[in-house]
Amino acid sequence: MDSFTNRLLLLGALSYALYGTTLGDHLKESPQCAVSVLDGCGKAFIPYADSTRMAETEEELKEQCALHFKQLRCTRNFTTECAIGLPRVAAVLALDAADENIEAVCTPGTELNQMYNNTIRCINKVGVQMNRCIRDLVVDLSTAVAKAPLESQVAYGCCYYYDLLGCYDRALVGCNRTDAPRLAATLAENVFGQTLGLVCGVYTKGSPACEALPPLQRLDPSELNTDNFIVPLVTLASTLKHSKVVRRQLL
Repeated sequence: MDSFTNRLLLLGALSYALYGTTLGDHLKESPQCAVSVLDGCGKAFIPYADSTRMAETEEELKEQCALHFKQLRCTRNFTTECAIGLPRVAAVLALDAADENIEAVCTPGTELNQMYNNTIRCINKVGVQMNRCIRDLVVDLSTAVAKAPLESQVAYGCCYYYDLLGCYDRALVGCNRTDAPRLAATLAENVFGQTLGLVCGVYTKGSPACEALPPLQRLDPSELNTDNFIVPLVTLASTLKHSKVVRRQLL
């Protein structure tokens, strides 16, 4: 499914959420839909989410691709079975984009495969910082869900997403003579941009709108129920019906 089709689906779901019936809770209440089940799927398919180093050799890449596809299938199955309504649409779009990323990186001769092979050694040199960037995003999104007013959670989520891109830029300053910054931005935008790009409006990287948001008391990582990005993502999506940002975008 291409990016344009994905965005049309999300637009339709947003319109339904705004003008249709209530979508309900974002996850079903059942043992199969416990957060611990999702955590068991793993999250290494998001670059540097679960490690400070990614595959460098051809053999390592084969093993990495197999693991990432396995984890992604597990996570997608959980999402389709357990998420409800618009949150399910948002999460599935992100996961489908992740699947396309992995497929492209793992297929010899594609642009992303060439970019990956040409830059991964440089990126791995700052793997600790890259890992911190994605971990900070999960904490920040969870903070938005826990601390921001319901109608402002999407705005905070958008600004935190763009903070991730800024974090990547700072981490990769030593790789600026390579395609590393473009690779990192492309992979992140393909996943998170699928769900956020349509609804962020004025809440973009370094925007006055983001700077004007009151700072939130950041959660400590020990306070998180999970360090998987899917849970805060679907929770944020469940607030789209109440978001002033989304209403301005679609009205």
